[in-house]
Amino acid sequence: MFISSLFFNTALNLNRTVFNSAIQTVRPARFAGVKYDQEVIELDARPHKHWQHRCPHCMESCRVYDHQSGIVSWRAGTFCGEPVYLTYSPARIFCPEHGVIREYLPWVCGRSWFTLDFCYEVAWAARFMPKSAVSAFYRISWQAVGNCIAIAHEHLEPDVSLRLIGLKRICVDETSYSKGQKYITVVYDMDRCQVVWMSEGHGLEVFTEFCLTLTEEQRDKIEIVAGDGARWIDTATHDHFHNAHRCIDPFHLVGWANDALDEVRSEAVREARQVYAETERRFMEGIEVSSEAIEKAEAELEEAENSGDTQKVENLKKYIKAIKDLKEGKKVKKINRLRICLTPEQQQVLKELKAIAKDLKNARYAVGKNPENRTEHQEEKLKVIEANSPTLYKGYELKEELRQISHMKDAKAAEAELDRWIGKAKNSGIPAFVTLAEKIERHRQNLLNTIRYGANSSQSESCNAKIKKIIRRVQGFRNLDTLFATIYLECSDLVIPLPHRPQFTAEQIAENRRKAREMRQRREEARRNGRAA
Repeated sequence: MFISSLFFNTALNLNRTVFNSAIQTVRPARFAGVKYDQEVIELDARPHKHWQHRCPHCMESCRVYDHQSGIVSWRAGTFCGEPVYLTYSPARIFCPEHGVIREYLPWVCGRSWFTLDFCYEVAWAARFMPKSAVSAFYRISWQAVGNCIAIAHEHLEPDVSLRLIGLKRICVDETSYSKGQKYITVVYDMDRCQVVWMSEGHGLEVFTEFCLTLTEEQRDKIEIVAGDGARWIDTATHDHFHNAHRCIDPFHLVGWANDALDEVRSEAVREARQVYAETERRFMEGIEVSSEAIEKAEAELEEAENSGDTQKVENLKKYIKAIKDLKEGKKVKKINRLRICLTPEQQQVLKELKAIAKDLKNARYAVGKNPENRTEHQEEKLKVIEANSPTLYKGYELKEELRQISHMKDAKAAEAELDRWIGKAKNSGIPAFVTLAEKIERHRQNLLNTIRYGANSSQSESCNAKIKKIIRRVQGFRNLDTLFATIYLECSDLVIPLPHRPQFTAEQIAENRRKAREMRQRREEARRNGRAA
């Protein structure tokens, strides 16, 4: 049937293409292991006469060598909910420069069986939807989604190594992408807020591979190498980046302090539970059983036997045997109902000890949160800790002092305060903080470099969180190239072009991100000032 080529050229964003006919037909398909027939639109397409029989490399008009037997089809998006396929029987041409090759087809994207616009659309959807949902929506296989992502990135950024140009401040970190200790190493440009290099694995060998990827001139221009406290980062920085300063973000410093504090809290919980158990045992040993208690229990047993409650009968028999043994001076196992034989004062003591152990167990957020972010309930828990666990409260104060040092802007004042804190922590008598003080002493210069040069790798940590979200969204990658392509697309200012839709440019995206960051900082300062007042 006759159709308007202009209509489909506009709808599918195809140029240099003529459509002869369109038919609605049925094609076999497979989804989630189930075969079914789906209705599709097939467009009989061909290149415009002026663009026929041209070499895809040099675009020169060439003579026809032979014709390919059979019809080939390419997926070209969706029209009114139905997949659209372009069908054509391409010819092979003879190019004097490139030899025998398939002719240039305006809609073909390399060796893919998808049009470029369709790959862009799938890649854009994969940034916000799980792969399985994208596969179901576009009626393509799960593997085809990954191929479309890789093709889109390849066309938007043919040479990823261009990201390495102009590096000055970098942050390196590793993140797991699958179970079984499978890691990737990510290098992040702190100035342009984008991932510049990735590789499978982690450690000195992998980071050295990145260092050797740079030229000697590029390595000399590196000013800051930020990251966590891994020694392999220190070693590679010392060996390859002779003009760089090694920095450790305050985020990691406070994280170390919180880990040490949590260790102290766990030990305090164990001690509180031991005190409770010891006190309960001592009270139980001194129980005096009266004849009235035995008579009351026997009456309850008779009622239970009459009602047919076998479970209650068994419990009451154990209880009666236990209180009789106690009356005779024999040792018995702990039974909860024996507590009714305790005096009210003893029961109150046990109740308070149990509440203290419970408060210490549930105090992780109370001692870990910043003061300006704590709730009233958490403030009450902190008072309970101060009254009942001096060691834990002392660890909390050390953690808060270290956090205040990490926010200082004056490097000299921070150096004096950090040295004072290290001495105080070593003499605190708390093993976890003594170990932490030794660790901070090893990284002392790197921590001070962060304050001195204002190197904040929080954006890199945000990038790691985004990578984790990507991995969770697709529920694992079987092909690391697809994972890398997805990360390069999402952790940068690359704009995936979508036809007939308005989009932000890379510059607008960067400006919007800067404004959002400034607004977030103002809100944080206002909240801190409000809490302080």
